[in-house]
Amino acid sequence: MTAATKPHRQSYKPSKRDQWRTPRTFVAGVERRWQLILDAAACAESTVAPRYIDHELDALRCDWQAPKIAPGYLEVAAEHGGGVRVGGPAAVWCNPPFSQALAFVTASRKWSSRLQRPVLMLGPASVGTFWWSYAFVLAAEVWFVDLRLQFEPPPGIRKSSNTAGSTLFVFMPNGSPIVGHRLCGMLGRDGLPVDPSLRHKWIGGE
Repeated sequence: MTAATKPHRQSYKPSKRDQWRTPRTFVAGVERRWQLILDAAACAESTVAPRYIDHELDALRCDWQAPKIAPGYLEVAAEHGGGVRVGGPAAVWCNPPFSQALAFVTASRKWSSRLQRPVLMLGPASVGTFWWSYAFVLAAEVWFVDLRLQFEPPPGIRKSSNTAGSTLFVFMPNGSPIVGHRLCGMLGRDGLPVDPSLRHKWIGGE
């Protein structure tokens, strides 16, 4: 059995280091293009979508069609400038534990096909690793984040600077690129493309 076929046997067991949350400002930019309907690696306090899968449900083992519902999510998201984009293509968000990146790449690709929806996976820009190369091959789009994202720490953890860049992978049901080349470009900390022409397409939903 190869390394690429093993992740489905793993379990989602986050450590404190893995529980840092995606900046809301970045998510708000992503929501200019997509309607995030599910967060596949979250908790009630950190989810960026109305429905979420936490470590108890375990996204590496459970059915992504039976998630938990986050009470009061829309009200909280609105306070941070986010929320569900009305009319945008529905998509799944996933900012998984970086220690289990390979397993979540496999799960994201699988559930994109089963749900027939894009799965957006945010991970470190670990270009020299096997899991990153594997994600690059499977993803329809690959976006580098121009500046290092400042992730939000879980309760009880002191905030510190992010020491690595990030990559947003877009897994599509058919696996084919939908915006030009597989390597699409750069996103800013606001979650929008740095290139003005790509930003126009992003916001316009093309």
